[in-house]
Parts: sequence; C-alpha cells; structure tokens
Amino acid sequence: MISRDKVGVLNELTRLKTRNKCLEEKLKYYKEQQEKDQKHYEELQKYYEEQREKDQEHYNKFQKYHEKQQKESQKRYDLLQTRYNYLLNFE
Repeated sequence: MISRDKVGVLNELTRLKTRNKCLEEKLKYYKEQQEKDQKHYEELQKYYEEQREKDQEHYNKFQKYHEKQQKESQKRYDLLQTRYNYLLNFE
C-alpha cells in the first residue's frame, strides 16, 4: 500500500508537471506572437520607408515643375513689361 505522504507527493508532482506543461504552451504562444509582431513591424517599417521615398520623389518632381512654371511666368511678365515700356515710349 502506498502511504498518504507518497500519494501527496505524487499529486504534487502531477500538478507541477501539468502547470509546467501549461507554462511551456503559453511561452510557445507568446514567442509565436512576438515573431508575428516583429514580422508585422518590419513589414510596416518597409512600407513606410517606401512611402517616404515615393513622397520625396513626388515632392522633387513638383518642385521642379513649380520652378519651371515660375521661370515661364517670369519670362511672360518680362515680355509684357518690355512690350508695355515700348508702347509707352512709342506714344
């Protein structure tokens, strides 16, 4: 016959094994979640970096376009000013 002390020890061992298994499963789950989160973070980081580069390219193109428009407007203004001055002197 198994004494009560031995039964108590066996019950405690069984409880600890069950608890240990549960903790190992939780640890495995949290590690998987951490890996998923890390992968998601890296994907987001890559996406935002690509977007930043695209935005910078767009800004550079817009800036060049704006400078070109400014030069053309200045040329038109200068021509009109010259024409106006010529007409003033002609009269």
